[in-house]
Amino acid sequence: SDWMAGVTYTCKVTHPATNSSPEARIRKCPEGQGSSQPKVSLIPPRAKDLYVNKTPKTVCQVTGLKNKTGFSILWKLDGVPVTGLLGDRKQESDRTYSVNSSLSISVNDWENKRKITCTVQYNNTQSEITKDIKNNKNGKETTGPSVYLFSPHQNELHQKEFVTLTCLVKGFCPKDVYVQWKQGKTNLTENLSLCTEPMRESDEENESYFLYSKLTVRKSDWDNKDTFYCTVYHEGLVIPIERRINKINVCPYTECNADDNTGKIGRA
Repeated sequence: SDWMAGVTYTCKVTHPATNSSPEARIRKCPEGQGSSQPKVSLIPPRAKDLYVNKTPKTVCQVTGLKNKTGFSILWKLDGVPVTGLLGDRKQESDRTYSVNSSLSISVNDWENKRKITCTVQYNNTQSEITKDIKNNKNGKETTGPSVYLFSPHQNELHQKEFVTLTCLVKGFCPKDVYVQWKQGKTNLTENLSLCTEPMRESDEENESYFLYSKLTVRKSDWDNKDTFYCTVYHEGLVIPIERRINKINVCPYTECNADDNTGKIGRA
């Protein structure tokens, strides 16, 4: 109630080493002040949905709505109105509302660079914000990754009940990529592996990313010579890259992990 009434709160820090006492104040903005315009983000399809599930969708994410009602989300595909799916409204800690709307498209829609437009009308449709997206919208070079699969470390083989396989994926752009593991012919569920977020390479001139994915397997499966596969899906690849490894097929690094970065999309 004090917050809603506009009471001012002060945080003061005393730092003897610098003989300083900085402080900061905060209070609820009076009605009518501050930004009343929601934020709209258009999220492209995930690599997994594009190349594995074959069910891509684009998500229009809206935050900062002042009211639970009085807004609408409209979609267009190459300028033609289409119907999206509106999700549940969620009230945030600042008493505004957020909501997502998704538009299902085909793989061809995305690969053919069809323009996807999301328009959010608010204030009882008196105001609107429009965002659009398409494949390679910013004209950035699309580069497929190189993939390297590493066997368990020798120390792990001697000491552990479980061992770790590591898949390094590097040199790709844009940063959305999907890594899938298999044991023999069986696809392994995502909870059995751990994948880092894509990280920017140190080369500032060329935008590219890398990540690591690790799979923890039973040492007994490794000792039984089970074959494990790391498969990588990315829009810069004509076909996915698959690496395989087992206890008796830990072949020379340059032979098993040839650099097959495909460069621009469309190259073999």
